[in-house]
Amino acid sequence: MIYLNLQTGEILNRWQNPWTGETVGVIHVANDPVNVRLPRFAREPDGKPIAVTLR
Repeated sequence: MIYLNLQTGEILNRWQNPWTGETVGVIHVANDPVNVRLPRFAREPDGKPIAVTLR
């Protein structure tokens, strides 16, 4: 969820692009599909998954 300096472990707020030499701000991203532990699905009151019939 956050980008860290590989040598120090500190949170990166600025990053220098090695190809352009430009220093830019870092945008930390919470990537839900990657960072979520387990998927959550709708369930009936008894705990069984909700069945949906689609046509």
